[in-house]
Amino acid sequence: MQKRILVVDDDKINLLRTKKILERYYDVFLAESGVEALDKIKSEEFDLILLDIAMPGMDGIETFEHINEFPIKIPVIFLTASGSEDDVLRAINLGGG
Repeated sequence: MQKRILVVDDDKINLLRTKKILERYYDVFLAESGVEALDKIKSEEFDLILLDIAMPGMDGIETFEHINEFPIKIPVIFLTASGSEDDVLRAINLGGG
């Protein structure tokens, strides 16, 4: 059984590119928002989450805070194009990678 990765990004092109790269080795699931990601986490099991920081509505940091409320801990790697040092430090301080 392949590992299951949830990719969360509001940019559809980024989602499709990431899926194309990873699908050869992993079962890849996509979510276009933090809310959609949380819904998927409630009903599916994942081995890893790739999470964009800069998203409208619920951003990646807030999404990550909600993910941490689940009883099962899932590793999260943050993705961002913002380059904001504050965003990166905030994500690391919350326990993301």
